[in-house]
Amino acid sequence: MATAMTRSEDAPTCPICLGLFNVPRQLPCAHTFCQSCLQSYITSKATEHEKNKCIECPVCRKTAGRLILNRMNQENRRRSFQSTKRNH
Repeated sequence: MATAMTRSEDAPTCPICLGLFNVPRQLPCAHTFCQSCLQSYITSKATEHEKNKCIECPVCRKTAGRLILNRMNQENRRRSFQSTKRNH
């Protein structure tokens, strides 16, 4: 017997925090995470040397290169700057 899905069951969720996406970020393997969850994952799993090279997707373990990390860092800086600019 099929039942109708509620809105919350149908909404995409982050596989790390299991909550609704907050600033979604997609890796090249197409898995998506909250930006803060992905950043915490990178910080907790990588040594300083590894942080600058690549990360593994927390779901499928495929490698995401430096470009992804650089892009995330650039977006973080831009958002921080925009937030600071709006508050002044």
